[in-house]
Amino acid sequence: MLFLVEDNGYAISVPVEVQTAGGDISRLVENFPNLYVEKCDGTDPLESLNTLRRAVRHARQRQGPALVHAHVIRPYSHSFVGR
Repeated sequence: MLFLVEDNGYAISVPVEVQTAGGDISRLVENFPNLYVEKCDGTDPLESLNTLRRAVRHARQRQGPALVHAHVIRPYSHSFVGR
């Protein structure tokens, strides 16, 4: 299983540090057994690709689940509905 967290730094309307235990989702789960955790700049396509390849390899080799924590931007409010 692969988990991809697209973290724009906000939990609905407050900074993620206020809403997330420990202030960082990666730190919150990093001690789960066999869980591969890696952060990346989600706005960098090559870095994201390489990070996801490593995570997928870990999962496909049946070494355990993987979590990629991608830091991205927040271009619009959480309630924006583009049409």
